[in-house]
Amino acid sequence: MNSEYCEECGGVMVWRCTNNITHKSKWKCRDCGHILVNDYVPIEFKQIKKPEPKHYTYNNGVYQVKKRLNGHQHYLGSFKTEDRAKKFVALMKASDWELDRVSEFKEVCRV
Repeated sequence: MNSEYCEECGGVMVWRCTNNITHKSKWKCRDCGHILVNDYVPIEFKQIKKPEPKHYTYNNGVYQVKKRLNGHQHYLGSFKTEDRAKKFVALMKASDWELDRVSEFKEVCRV
């Protein structure tokens, strides 16, 4: 759109909708109701940072699993692959983070 104002009366143009098939945007004047249809020009957004996975991080070539429970940080283990770390975290979540089962789940994930 070349202008934010209506060509007919000079009023403010308001975006109404965009057709996903034809990629045409519809704009309407607030004052006189004049409708303008033009090509959709997408707005470029900043690259959205991928969220850090919860409960494990990649450090020095291994994936380290840590969890804060009752105000204390617990180191639960390190794994060579992300899939094993994800599997371990899933098992711990399923057991409601029972610390007694850490060694059992480590063996399951290492196999």
